[in-house]
Amino acid sequence: MSVSAIREITLGVGHLRRQVSFYGSAFGLRVTAKGRVPAAVAEALWRHDDLVDAVVMARLDLPHGTRLRLLRTSGLPARPDFDVSVPGPLGVVWGAGSSRRTYYRLSGAGVEFHAAPATDAEGDDTDTTLYGRTVDGEYAVIAPRSGPDHDPRRRGTPSRHFGVTEPIAVSLVTVDPAADASFLERVFGWTRLDAARRDDPAALRAMGLGPELAHEVEWFGVSGDSGALLELVHFGRSGATTVQPPARGIAALRVDCEALDAVLEAARDAGAQLVGDPFEVDDVALGRGRVATLQPSFGLMIELWEPAPR
Repeated sequence: MSVSAIREITLGVGHLRRQVSFYGSAFGLRVTAKGRVPAAVAEALWRHDDLVDAVVMARLDLPHGTRLRLLRTSGLPARPDFDVSVPGPLGVVWGAGSSRRTYYRLSGAGVEFHAAPATDAEGDDTDTTLYGRTVDGEYAVIAPRSGPDHDPRRRGTPSRHFGVTEPIAVSLVTVDPAADASFLERVFGWTRLDAARRDDPAALRAMGLGPELAHEVEWFGVSGDSGALLELVHFGRSGATTVQPPARGIAALRVDCEALDAVLEAARDAGAQLVGDPFEVDDVALGRGRVATLQPSFGLMIELWEPAPR
């Protein structure tokens, strides 16, 4: 009944063509599929009540790497800065061999970072993760590929030309880490791969936070799977336990499974809401298979796919 790692990250964007160009020139992703999703499918998957233009992008040299799916949602306001008291997506995490080179290159592409890479007393770069707003409002989180081999930041395959990996994680604010961890372990069969505490002043500055907002981080996923992890970030503050997934920014994650009905039953027992009944999809942009969308307490939607046999 186990579920795969994150196969696809759905981003709602205001300007589809501009964002396709951005992720191509800044991260080396290429268009692998595109099309107009019918209104009935959009409603069943994401509660959109209109036709939706979709573009899927991926690293062509990594056939099993996590993909980005961009959905055009023109006219909607950009998602505001994250609120540490409510659950919801923070950003897409990418690995980088050199934080400083990546910082300057992405700054030139229009990404606005909270802080430049930090240096130590000798003037050498530290391993601080960088947080920057893309031109469409979502965070790009740049994690240095340093640390021990088990460190989640070592995941991914850096591109020779662009110096960054494919998406290696989705960062998510949680207000109930124990419940969310239990859901991921019991329903999805995911493993807690690592944990850390962020209290370094330079690391907090890079997020645009003050020293009072030190926090805990846990990484969940499938050991040995090349897909992206889910990074749960907990600030120790209570707030709303459920929120409506945003229309802009990270709105949904796709994961695959072999026994959709069994996973859905376990998810219902764990308190997740079902957006709609399972249905068959055969779409040029989305793919083929049987799918149902969950809305757990995470603040974003989870698409559960049972892919059609090839």
